Amino acid sequence: MKVAELKQVVDANAVEMRAGFADVRAEMREGFANVREELRGEIRDSAEQLRREIRQSAEETRHHMGVLLEHLMDKVVLVAETAVEAKIDQKIAASEVRLERKFRRR
Repeated sequence: MKVAELKQVVDANAVEMRAGFADVRAEMREGFANVREELRGEIRDSAEQLRREIRQSAEETRHHMGVLLEHLMDKVVLVAETAVEAKIDQKIAASEVRLERKFRRR
């Protein structure tokens, strides 16, 4: 009878251990689920912050590019005006030379 009693005790302990393992497994799953949700929230927040920073950086870059293009256009206009003025001065000088020659002949 001792063997039968020991077997019952072992079976009772096995049932108790299975129930304990099931409880531990459920607690672990719940804990991992909570950690997963926290990480997802943190990742979502980090991604949103990164998007905001990228948008802000893009706006700043767009502004700087606008300033640079405006400066470049000013330089292009200045060079073009200088070139046009030089050609006008050459044409005026050439016409003055022609007029001087014309009046000297007479």
